Amino acid sequence: MVKNTGKNFENEIRRSLKKGGQFWFRIQDTNDVSRFVKQAVAEKQPGDFMAVYRGRPVLIECKTTRNLTAFPLHYGTARSVQAHQIKAGKIMERHGGLAFILIRRDEPRNKTVYAATPSQVEYMYRHFGKSRKSVPWKWLDENCTMVDKFNEYLKFVVPFLMHTWFHAPPCNMSVNESWINVHRKGGFTEAHHHQNATIAIAAYLDVPEGSGNLLIENPLRPYKCSEPLGDIDLLWGPIEVETNDVLFFPGWLTHKTEKNETNNPRYILSTNLSHLPNYEGVDEWNYVGRNK
Repeated sequence: MVKNTGKNFENEIRRSLKKGGQFWFRIQDTNDVSRFVKQAVAEKQPGDFMAVYRGRPVLIECKTTRNLTAFPLHYGTARSVQAHQIKAGKIMERHGGLAFILIRRDEPRNKTVYAATPSQVEYMYRHFGKSRKSVPWKWLDENCTMVDKFNEYLKFVVPFLMHTWFHAPPCNMSVNESWINVHRKGGFTEAHHHQNATIAIAAYLDVPEGSGNLLIENPLRPYKCSEPLGDIDLLWGPIEVETNDVLFFPGWLTHKTEKNETNNPRYILSTNLSHLPNYEGVDEWNYVGRNK
């Protein structure tokens, strides 16, 4: 008996949403309805799940394949991701929500999940659909976000930074907060710092070319206010960013973003990571609280 890997993936997302505690519901598939009635009258399905996280609606579509060389854009004559689903995702973004197409490479014992934006999937069909019927996994590696691997990446990088920046011994770490910023045309984030965060993390999920960089304030600002530099501004230094970059910096460091001047939205996943009091002493790095 062949397993339905698509339904398995949807069930895993369903369990994850239940554990998250946010409001969510499964969008009824018209194919499921047609099993019980001869003729179903329903709107086209915009995605698999609808959720609300911290006041922001999130539309999720799930796709999975056992093809280990590329993600198929079509199954026979039917598209893997329907045009109306991409359109619905872009409408969701335009009205302040989020939309992701989760694509799973279903390799036994080595499953990988990518989060793609509607604009990225639209590009797949426009760029690859003209000459071939699939998208190489290498393209998704370079342009989309690997969902399941990010936490393991933190466990590798954070101990090095804690030792290098703070000379800290092994201790307990915790993710205090995590959220996604979406900068549409004209959007930006004003100057701020991440109060009470030991390490701040910015993961760039989708950065259209020319959509702006990160700006870091010079920590020596109080000592440079009377520096005779004329019109030269050395208080803010730009850091060039592109899709799939991950930046780590101390939570006290003041920063802001440049304005997005493009017509495509810029997505940044922000995370605050803090160390916990080491009352009993630990011999290795531990991660407590939410770690998935």
